[in-house]
Amino acid sequence: MNKKTRIAAAVATAAVTIASGAAQAARIDPFGLGGGGGSYEVGNIGWNNGNAISTPISTATGSVNNTAVGDTIQTYGHAKLQGFSDSDGNTIVIAGFNPNNWSYVSGFSEKVSDAPSLGARTFQTTTVAGQANFFQLWANGTGAVDLTGKGFNGDGGATLLLQGTIADYDSTSGIGQTSFDSSSVSPGTLDQFGADNYAGYLSGKGTGGGKINAIINYVNSAYFLDGISLLTLDLFTDTFQNLPFLQVNPSSCFWDGSAYISGAGNGIAGGCGVAGDFGTIGIVNGSETRGDPAWTNAIFQTRATTVLPPGLPEPGSLALLAAGLVGLSAARRKRAAR
Repeated sequence: MNKKTRIAAAVATAAVTIASGAAQAARIDPFGLGGGGGSYEVGNIGWNNGNAISTPISTATGSVNNTAVGDTIQTYGHAKLQGFSDSDGNTIVIAGFNPNNWSYVSGFSEKVSDAPSLGARTFQTTTVAGQANFFQLWANGTGAVDLTGKGFNGDGGATLLLQGTIADYDSTSGIGQTSFDSSSVSPGTLDQFGADNYAGYLSGKGTGGGKINAIINYVNSAYFLDGISLLTLDLFTDTFQNLPFLQVNPSSCFWDGSAYISGAGNGIAGGCGVAGDFGTIGIVNGSETRGDPAWTNAIFQTRATTVLPPGLPEPGSLALLAAGLVGLSAARRKRAAR
């Protein structure tokens, strides 16, 4: 074997080592002990049914109702953790860990790319640079409550696990696009999960979905033991933006990144608004304002999965890469000496 071949073989060996040694999922210590609470290979973070609200930024009608192509809306959301799964979709069981201690909050702007017209019911948007833009994971704060919509952020001394911003729509991959299809224009009861906490509130029906990228700029290394630069918030087609609310309570409040805003309102204990105020969504959620300028928004039931990218190469792999590069450098020095 000549010198060039030996050098190429050394570099190739190092490269193969990196590829085979890279983690197949991100390593997480759910207790935040830097690995002392265990190291679990997590491929997906599954979220419970949660809430989202859309509010107008720039629309012809001043609401999210009857929007046109080119209009811009702002969306905020939150949910509690359901659990973790590995890269093959198998549930990871962690003794002593309470998933409800983890939650997420998000906010991003969307541009309407396809709006309902006569005979059509599809509403489609793409993510764009806009107002409040954030994606955050929190743990161990005041318990998050779906009905009030509070406790999903940093309330009560919660620990920030990860944060970033939502990326603009990518036309090549299609990531950053969501849609909602109205299956019925006949309104029914909004809150159909357990007791009706919003008597008199009505809503249309429909389903939607899409994928949204979160570009991460901070990771708490006590919880996430590998470097993570990009997450994909995979919003299931058959459950994102569900209406009416069948698996979770509609939220009275939403976090906009700096303060709580009224969602369904209604003076829920610990929530927002006063009894019978219909919050910011109106009597018929997402359908009509009935002349009240405060009723401009629409809320949705959501269900999401955060897909974790593979972590950084293990330390041993990095060491082997360094050895390969050192070998390459030494070979070059010998060749130069001759």
